[in-house]
Amino acid sequence: MLTFNQPCTNISRLYALVAQLDRVSDYGSEGCGFDFCRARQMDGRRMCDGRFFTIRFYAEVNMRRLLVVVDMQNDFVDGSLGFEGADGIIGGIVNRINEYKSSGDEVVYTLDTHHENYSDTQEGRNLPVPHCIEGTSGFELVPQLKDVLSSCRAFKKPTFGSMELGNYIFENAAEYESIEICGLVSNICVISNAVIAKAAAPEAKIIVDSALTDSFDKKLDSATYDILRGIQVTVL
Repeated sequence: MLTFNQPCTNISRLYALVAQLDRVSDYGSEGCGFDFCRARQMDGRRMCDGRFFTIRFYAEVNMRRLLVVVDMQNDFVDGSLGFEGADGIIGGIVNRINEYKSSGDEVVYTLDTHHENYSDTQEGRNLPVPHCIEGTSGFELVPQLKDVLSSCRAFKKPTFGSMELGNYIFENAAEYESIEICGLVSNICVISNAVIAKAAAPEAKIIVDSALTDSFDKKLDSATYDILRGIQVTVL
């Protein structure tokens, strides 16, 4: 149960919240009711039919957790950008996915997505190793995750962070009590999407479990967790 008892100065945010409510009760509006079409902003307060009032309502939102599985694709495990130990996090991620699903929480995943013109892109010029080319086996999820993620929403992304994922989180931010990021690689795509999640849902707890991510560079892997803590991401 979320309780709001304050002057509402952002009607766009109020619209977004009301659209997700199961029940809305209005108090103290002096008979004005919730007439959003006729309400307008004046001096930081809300005016209805010429009278100022404070909107008080109880918002009942079904809060849930979100798990984001980042780029668990063949090329990052045993393909062109694979590294020793990358497969060691797979079992833990499978268990975490099943735990979220059994609790009725949400699971989504990202897919690093490139094409034949990869070498002509900025990333390709800086990292001249073709990987995750759509349509190749390296692009596919690792076999252990295919079934468990088959019913989950996927976000294809052409670079490290997913703007589509960020927009999705932003649109549903009021419903998330926490957002956990796992997958590969810790110091590149995992941290990129953790920052996006933090910006999209600043009031949700953002979590990265160090046992469920890894990197080819152990020094950068360790430094990543310090950076995440510095932006108030919970590192387990």
